[in-house]
Amino acid sequence: MGLQPDSHWILPPPTAVWRIEVRHVHADGDYVFVEHSGPNEMSDGRRYDNNYCWALRFQNGLIQEVREYMDTQLVTETFGADASQ
Repeated sequence: MGLQPDSHWILPPPTAVWRIEVRHVHADGDYVFVEHSGPNEMSDGRRYDNNYCWALRFQNGLIQEVREYMDTQLVTETFGADASQ
């Protein structure tokens, strides 16, 4: 379940406030890696506590590419399977 360049977020936010807690940031040349977690509670009281790693590639000071790594099984268990697949 990924976002394409012209797509939009298709899932409702878990709460009115989407929390992100940054754990580590590492920069090397044109790349920045951000390890973070999202401790969140859904509006129905279920927890959605996922861990992420973003790999960002910069060129001329602008983001050119973003890759996000996370527990996709947790996403499926929390939000259900992607019906478009």
